[in-house]
Amino acid sequence: MSLALQDRFSRIVDAKLRASLVQRDGFVWNTKFEGDPKAGAVKVPVRGEATVVSYDKANGATKSYTAGSFITITIDKDKAVNEVLDGYDAAAVPDNIVADRLDAAGYGLALAMNADGTAALLDAATVIGQSSATTKSNIYDRFVDAKTKMSKAKVPAQGRFALVNPDTMALVLKSSEFIAASSLGDEVKQSGAVGRIAGFLVFEDATLPDNASVIFGHPDWCCRVDEWAVDVKLQSLDGSGTYIGASAIQGRKVYAHKVTNSAAVYMDSAVLIPTIEEATAGGTTTITITGGTNTTSIKYRKGTVSDGVTTWGDWTTYNSASKPTASATDIIEAYGIGAGSVRSGIASHTVTAS
Repeated sequence: MSLALQDRFSRIVDAKLRASLVQRDGFVWNTKFEGDPKAGAVKVPVRGEATVVSYDKANGATKSYTAGSFITITIDKDKAVNEVLDGYDAAAVPDNIVADRLDAAGYGLALAMNADGTAALLDAATVIGQSSATTKSNIYDRFVDAKTKMSKAKVPAQGRFALVNPDTMALVLKSSEFIAASSLGDEVKQSGAVGRIAGFLVFEDATLPDNASVIFGHPDWCCRVDEWAVDVKLQSLDGSGTYIGASAIQGRKVYAHKVTNSAAVYMDSAVLIPTIEEATAGGTTTITITGGTNTTSIKYRKGTVSDGVTTWGDWTTYNSASKPTASATDIIEAYGIGAGSVRSGIASHTVTAS
């Protein structure tokens, strides 16, 4: 197959992939990088603020150096399309079958990239802990709280996104503050967003686990790198030794996702914050940790305070059958883990041993 035809097939699959992605380039992920993804690693920029100084006409301005930097990310995903078309020689496959399988390849890759993007966002996100369930009456407050945190972290107001799981999307749609995409400009409609609320472009994303209600972020700190390692082509299988009179749609796509600043990505969790209680008897203080709604396991750690400095132990799985002990002024921190490995916010308790 000619290189021109391989390139055309790859561009057809890419077009379907881009159209099927919920987490679209430019709206959820940026695609700024240096290097060749096929080499296995690239450099991506970490956004930094420029230093602005006063200008003196006589002496000029004080020199400053860029606050931005580059980090290396490994291309850790390598996906293949290798779909056999039995009964068709490569030169005789009907155009409609080729078009259908290219379309299916683009859609399948979009599902995989969406899921992997969600995993990267969840792994890096700062959890917004909740002590009560999200409802129709407080869903707007959840968005405003995230907006406030991002503003304090100096994340630009323009371009913020919110990926919402289907159950939470039902609450968003019922909120009087929600503005549907049909009432907004063409750019919003082209992004695939369903609307806007509290300044966030809202995307319904079924790859979010049930316990991850919303992921808030900004594309400046969310990077996606992707490239065809092997362009898509229609490959004859006559020489395979196995297939006779068959061909296959084949191609390999490599990609990676990276959040370069966790302070720019937040996750509203349906795994509620645990509670921490102490009880002292016979001179020994024991700690009881109770998981919030949707918790399946609990992690905790103990900090000992000396001369104003806290030394933390490792995070340990909590076991109610052998409760940890603590002394006065110790600090206990704990968080819950729910289905899909979704975390709760962190609860903290300073021991009184009274």
